[in-house]
Amino acid sequence: MFNNETRNQHFISQVEQKLNCINPSLPRDRRRIYKFKIDDREELTFNLVNPLGVKIENNLSFNDLYTFDVFSDRTRNNFEAYFGKYEVNIEVFTNNILNKIDNNEAITIDEIKDLIFCKMMNFIRNPFSIEKCLNTFGSLSKVSPTDTHALREFRKIKKENIHVSPDVLAQLNITEDKYIQWLKIIFNFFSVKMPTGYLGEEIIDAILDIDKKRIYVGIHTYDQEICLLSDRSFVDYGPALPNNFFCFAFNLNKNTFLSFMIFENTLENIKLFCPEMAPVIDNRNLTIDVMSLLPPRIELLVSKNSVEALRGYNTQVVYQCHTHFFSASTTFLLNN
Repeated sequence: MFNNETRNQHFISQVEQKLNCINPSLPRDRRRIYKFKIDDREELTFNLVNPLGVKIENNLSFNDLYTFDVFSDRTRNNFEAYFGKYEVNIEVFTNNILNKIDNNEAITIDEIKDLIFCKMMNFIRNPFSIEKCLNTFGSLSKVSPTDTHALREFRKIKKENIHVSPDVLAQLNITEDKYIQWLKIIFNFFSVKMPTGYLGEEIIDAILDIDKKRIYVGIHTYDQEICLLSDRSFVDYGPALPNNFFCFAFNLNKNTFLSFMIFENTLENIKLFCPEMAPVIDNRNLTIDVMSLLPPRIELLVSKNSVEALRGYNTQVVYQCHTHFFSASTTFLLNN
């Protein structure tokens, strides 16, 4: 599954860009999206790159970003097929959940997990987040597959086989060694098979373990207002939360974004999450962690047209993006 002819390799799929483009009804090669370049992130100033928008066909991609071998017939080994099997479902997963919201239908835990996995895929494969990926999943770069065929391919990930341009590595401000570690993480995450699926699927399933964690998912939808798309693909709310809390937000389409927060299922974390509950919990002198007795679940909050939430999300997209952010419109809300 590694071998194909794809040289231009997207780190945010054309499918997701289509969900944010100016006119999604156009043929693929004519679809455009507005691109903005950061001027001063502290002042939230930026410039529109092209008043007509940029074509999504060659946007948010680099040549041979994931390539670890090239052959005489111009085919190359990369992870495009593995990414593709998730990319084809992103629009379906997104529209399915949004349709259920519109029809007031129940959304299952598996449907939420499927969508979150696809969005976490973008974090892991995003070249502007290599350092964060290494900090989060670095141990995956130090293990080798046990399958003979997979191991043979894995061993090809070395300096003499990479084909990404040195200019790209300079743009990413990343060393060859760290780049190779990152490719090894991607290899193990997406292509190593386990008894119940691929390794990455099992890792995300463990992260979203509702028996041990409290998980809060927010889906924020808007009738008219625009949700921005970051070149990093995500917004990290973690720095504003206690140290052991994990909270990311992702664009779903031009009018919707998703946020999810995870923390260990303990009373201490509930006190951090809801400070107003701390006196009540402390006054009762609880000796057992009653939170563990609550039924496991994912708390789902759906909000419609919450301007405050959107301003916060869009502002963080602008502030946290690497260099660029994208939009279906030149008009959008920020905290400025």
